[in-house]
Amino acid sequence: MSLPARLFALGLCLAMPALAQGQPVKPAGGLTDCPVAVAPVRFCEADTGFHRMPQAINPDVNAFYEHSTGAAGMLIVETVGTADGLTLQMVRQNLIQNLADGGGVTTDAVLVWPEQTASVAGTTLPTMVYSGPINGTRATYANTVLLAPERLIQLITVNEADSYTPLHLHAHSEFLAHIRIDP
Repeated sequence: MSLPARLFALGLCLAMPALAQGQPVKPAGGLTDCPVAVAPVRFCEADTGFHRMPQAINPDVNAFYEHSTGAAGMLIVETVGTADGLTLQMVRQNLIQNLADGGGVTTDAVLVWPEQTASVAGTTLPTMVYSGPINGTRATYANTVLLAPERLIQLITVNEADSYTPLHLHAHSEFLAHIRIDP
């Protein structure tokens, strides 16, 4: 079983990433045939290496994709946001703690890269990259997130690696290039 399938089946994809504070994401043109993956997120599958996989047992992941490189893409939409008091600091702490708990390690064993940015449908959002042990291997996550008053949207890719490789960076960029978020 591939790493993305193991992670999904084990329900270890619960880490929360860095956030954009209340920025709306504008839909962008160019791609057509962009069905709703999970409202309000659309995924335009044409011309990507990503293919939607059947939903597994983790109810926190709303849509799961596998890339031809072996990376996985995940969409998580939650009905919690800044209006509920959610802050970037709280989310960062949960991100690291959840990955550590899932790997059976302390938070010191979770590697966190400097925050980066990524473009989603013409809007620049923060991306947090972090890595930790899972089931005897190391997984690296790239999370690009939108935090709004009433929702948290996580756009995640994960790869079996010790670091954020150029191949993973490319897969994450490709995943985000095919995302549209309805207002």
